[in-house]
Amino acid sequence: MLTKKQNLTREILTVILLLAAVAATEYWFFQLWRLDWHVPMFYGGDGIYWVGQVQRSYGELSGSLGWPFYEVAGRYDPNYDLIYDIFVWFVGLFTKDTGTVFNLYVLVIPFANALAGYAVFRMVGLRRWLSFAFGLTFGLTPYVQQRMAGHMMLAACEFVPFSALLCLWCAEDGQFNRPGRGFFKNKRNWLALAMAWGIANNGAAYYPYFTCFFLCVTALCLILRDRRWRAGTSCVVTIAEIVAWMIPDFFPMVLGILNGQGSTLTNGVYRSPVGADIYSLRISSLLLSPNGFGLQKLANWMGRYFHVLATDEGPMYNENAYGYLGIVGIFGFLALLLMLLLAYISRDPLGLGIVFTGHLVTFYCIGTGIALLMRRVGGTPQFVWRIFWLDGITPWLLTAFIMWWGRRRALKLCTTKYNITTHKRLPHGALRIVQISDVHPRACAAMDHTRIPELREKIAACRPDLLVLTGDIFDEFTAPEELEAFCSLFGEIDAPLGKYYVLGNHDLFHHWREPSFGRADLEQGLAKAGVRLLEDTGVMLPCGVRIVGRKDYLYTNGQRFTAAQLIPGGPDDRYTVWLDHEPRDFKNAAAAGADLILSGHTHGGQVWPAGAVGMVAKNERNYGQKKITDTCTAIVSGGTGTWGYKFRTQGRTEIVCVEIKQV
Repeated sequence: MLTKKQNLTREILTVILLLAAVAATEYWFFQLWRLDWHVPMFYGGDGIYWVGQVQRSYGELSGSLGWPFYEVAGRYDPNYDLIYDIFVWFVGLFTKDTGTVFNLYVLVIPFANALAGYAVFRMVGLRRWLSFAFGLTFGLTPYVQQRMAGHMMLAACEFVPFSALLCLWCAEDGQFNRPGRGFFKNKRNWLALAMAWGIANNGAAYYPYFTCFFLCVTALCLILRDRRWRAGTSCVVTIAEIVAWMIPDFFPMVLGILNGQGSTLTNGVYRSPVGADIYSLRISSLLLSPNGFGLQKLANWMGRYFHVLATDEGPMYNENAYGYLGIVGIFGFLALLLMLLLAYISRDPLGLGIVFTGHLVTFYCIGTGIALLMRRVGGTPQFVWRIFWLDGITPWLLTAFIMWWGRRRALKLCTTKYNITTHKRLPHGALRIVQISDVHPRACAAMDHTRIPELREKIAACRPDLLVLTGDIFDEFTAPEELEAFCSLFGEIDAPLGKYYVLGNHDLFHHWREPSFGRADLEQGLAKAGVRLLEDTGVMLPCGVRIVGRKDYLYTNGQRFTAAQLIPGGPDDRYTVWLDHEPRDFKNAAAAGADLILSGHTHGGQVWPAGAVGMVAKNERNYGQKKITDTCTAIVSGGTGTWGYKFRTQGRTEIVCVEIKQV
């Protein structure tokens, strides 16, 4: 575990790396090596207005900073961001060059956005590398780049993540911003005051307004959830804090209106109906490419679509028409919708959507790499690849095929047979073992009570001497009816040498929710079926075969007997079957005297490349047979079911039949 000093050091290094990444991106995006710092980057349209605002901020025109720094009330325009006003004023202390001050003002915006994004993601508990990625993405979002060329107070959206954070705190923290004696003892309340100041002075009136709007929505949701008005108190207090900080900003405007001097804000309020179309953001603007995805006819149609019909003001163009998310953004948005739909259908905490999106992104990355290579080659190879790529449809087709194939593979129940030999004495010279593992019965998974007849038939066909159940036969999503049905199945199976069960990390443990049954229910069901539960216990059968069942490593956090403690005498002439849910500690088990190790847990990977990840996570075998020593063999089952959903691209949905012969 890292010390506080080490964590702080890593945090600082991550922030430095984040700032360096933003700096490198800006250097390339703005081509800073060609920039004349004495000339403003943006000097057209609304950019001219902002150049004037910058000049006024550091005193070149008016000799004052602006409210509350002595700006004349009647001239006050609350469309300028006070936070950046202060920044510009500070820079103006060192240089009076308009271009330099303006350009620094532009360039600092992505830095502030990225830092704010990183800070909020860390505050909600995300890992450092994820916070880095999300912070960088937020800092460099196309929206920011687009707004820099005009409405820069909207590009400066660093407090937007804090707005979302305030809504989350109101929803999850019952003590947050609650009036009472301990109000000022709560650190979050102090942080909320600081955030409220930043929101009130960020992005003109836009971001404070929408923050208050979403706080109202949060309050309504909390009231409906708890069915009492007091549930929305924290939201109301937070809104009041934001409004209180905004009063100094809007007071001079109100004063100017009362004095008959007017305000630019009031001028902006009175717009023609066409203005709503000009300044609105449409979903179509986000999803439709202005160039028609490279097709001229489609581009012409979109050009006509994005224009407003002729009015007395003439044909007007929607200024957000170029809010296009790009190919990656569009497919990401569509994939997100599909992910949510599949997650709802599968009723799974991870959802098929994650699997779908993972494959889609993988195919896109591979395809993009090939496209870049073909572009360098040029000619016929590039033309051929464009045909195969189908303008980005190919990854969707490949992903759809994988999903179809993965579903068929998951639902196909196989019998996997292994043949091994031993010099140790066996009853009648042979021993046949059937292994059932990782059933996870539920409606949306590959195995449920409707498939019990098929499972019973396959087990009976193996004619087992011994039946072993190597964990995760049930999980926290298993309904009591499923528990009863599968326990009845195990009771019907004929296994002369007995039936034995070791717990997995899901059988009685909650990873996603509390199970619908308790330990007593499980033990009662197993006892009725004639199945013996083994927990760090060994059993010597009358025929001379030894069965050792270990507690699961994850279920016990590693607090279990060692292999040597389970067989104190070490290897002997008794054939020993070793049951351990997770495929780990093979060498120690073999050294203690195990002849056959049976494990599950991995599902054979189930979804590629989960198998490789599992190997990194201390699983010594992902699937199949492994020779540990000359006398010891380990077998890892791919699972008699699937976890979460009916999908499999690795391993097999199987029962394992092991035939051991004495030689």
